[in-house]
Parts: sequence; C-alpha cells; structure tokens
Amino acid sequence: MPLMTFTCGHRGSTCWKMPDHARDFRQKSASPPPLRIAGTELAVVPSLKVLGLHIQSDLHWDKQVNNMVAKSGRKLFLLKRLKKFNLPQCDLVAIYIGYIRPILEYAVPVWSSGLTKRQSDQLKRLQKRACRTIMGNSYTGYQHALEHLGLSTLATRREHLCLKFA
Repeated sequence: MPLMTFTCGHRGSTCWKMPDHARDFRQKSASPPPLRIAGTELAVVPSLKVLGLHIQSDLHWDKQVNNMVAKSGRKLFLLKRLKKFNLPQCDLVAIYIGYIRPILEYAVPVWSSGLTKRQSDQLKRLQKRACRTIMGNSYTGYQHALEHLGLSTLATRREHLCLKFA
C-alpha cells in the first residue's frame, strides 16, 4: 500500500502516514450495461460456435482444442485402418496432411496465441500418434519421425501460418 507524505514538526521534516482508505482493484468491477439491437437485449452466453470455431467468453480455447482433439482422434482411426492395408508411407503421410492436419490447424491465427502449454501438448500428442501409426515398428522417436516423414512440428506450422496470414 503506498504511503502518503506530509510535512510535520519543526524544520519541515517529512513524515509518512498510511492512507485512511484504499481501493482494492482485485474486486470484480460492475458488469457493463446490456447490449441492445433494435430494442432487443442480446443474451450473454459462455461460448459460441461460429464457422466451426468455439469462442468462449473468457477467451480461453479449451472447447476449441478439445473439439479438435476429439475430431482428429476419430480421423486417426481411419489412418490405422489404412495402415493395415499396407499402403505406402508416402500415401499415409498425404492422408494425414490432407485429412487430419487441417483439423489441427483450422483458424490458427485466431486461437494460436492463446494456447496454453497443456493445450499445445494435446495437439502435439495427436501428431505423435499419427507418426507412430504411419511408421509402425520403425518409429524410434518423434523428432526422427518428423525428419523421416518430411513433416514439421505443429508449433512451427502454427507460427508459419500466423506469419503467412499477417
């Protein structure tokens, strides 16, 4: 709490005094007035899906990331099934790039800067699963798989897509 100064005593010495009142800025401020369009009050909702993008009122991206993880996890099943038919790795990579990765990169410039480490790791785990599925028994590690399959990390792709968008 800041101290207030005033002059006291003889010789004009400075004394320090605590203020009598203080404002606590940690308290939530009053909610803004309701928005109206043509006299109709708009409802406040915790989240909204617009063009396939889950936007939360607190600007966290949990719903969006969970949706992407669930959707691409279901698509990975197709990759596993195709692997059983002995498709070449290059075809499996093409299916991953064209069918699964777009789900993980949809609307990246909107949400990528708001990702937490945990959310980024969730997305990375999906790419690891895809690499492990494509490479099968020859999978030795994530970095080796990325190099072998000619892929880049999702974090690098997100950064590239954001720069390309700007």
